[in-house]
Amino acid sequence: MLYTGGSFSDKSKEDNVMSGTVKNGVMVIWRKGNKNDSPIITVSINEVDQALEKGSANSEYTLRQLAKQKDYAAVEIWIDGTKKPVLRQWRRYFWERDKSLPYEEHAIDSAVRVIKNLYKIATGELPRSPWEKHWEEKEI
Repeated sequence: MLYTGGSFSDKSKEDNVMSGTVKNGVMVIWRKGNKNDSPIITVSINEVDQALEKGSANSEYTLRQLAKQKDYAAVEIWIDGTKKPVLRQWRRYFWERDKSLPYEEHAIDSAVRVIKNLYKIATGELPRSPWEKHWEEKEI
């Protein structure tokens, strides 16, 4: 399938917001500010579709679970890839301390907004669960 490329930047006033691009069906998402020194989330359109097929009837919930999983994995890779041991230890300490705080919840919320908008850019449609698609078709 041919996907449209583009970019989206979350404009919310929350802390820890995300930006991203989509190209050839692959989304690359990062925390705004310093793309070169922050965790990078990579998720494909196919992964989103599979999550929606297997997930909840509520696409928002499913996307939130996917974003959280991808963000946590990206942070782990980012920490493990830190060459300086002191910096790696510092990042690990702050990640373990901060991952349950509202600051990280804002990042997940922002990642969901970016995923939804990049998905729409790439496919022309918002991501929806099979249940949501079914009910939308019934309303027509």
